[in-house]
Amino acid sequence: KLGLVFGIFQTVKLALFPLTLQHQFFSLLLMPAVFGSPVILWLIVRRFRESEATEFFPFIYAWPLTIMTVLFAAVISTVVAYVYLQYVDHGAFVTALAAQIEVSVETIGQQDPTGEMSAMLSQMDEYLKVLRSMTPIQFSKQVFSIMLFWGNIISVIIAAVTARVGLKTKGQ
Repeated sequence: KLGLVFGIFQTVKLALFPLTLQHQFFSLLLMPAVFGSPVILWLIVRRFRESEATEFFPFIYAWPLTIMTVLFAAVISTVVAYVYLQYVDHGAFVTALAAQIEVSVETIGQQDPTGEMSAMLSQMDEYLKVLRSMTPIQFSKQVFSIMLFWGNIISVIIAAVTARVGLKTKGQ
């Protein structure tokens, strides 16, 4: 249940990203969603801790719970991303993303008459080639690995914050 709630949130967050490529308004929704993900995860884990009504919820319990929540959410949102990319999108997302990167490359190229940014521009061109060559399953694997990488880092912090070794009694 915890991972399902966080997975739905992550799926909505992933759905906002292609929309930001079409309309800048959606970036106003995407940024709070991206930076709010740890807060949502913290609220979910804290709510679980409170629902258990236990005085003992140490880091060693909180960390696996948080990691499993992130893992389940990553699986849900990656499956949805794959289905979207494979059966609904038909390359529109990658085309829009590549167009945005090309606009950035052209803008940087025009503002750099000395050629100091040529190394970065060549890296951007390589990135575009890799992006265009990715299949939906490869793109979904990339999304999954990114979510797990950052999820593991954030889960340590969330577990440390939500851990509860014991409450002080009146005599202490």
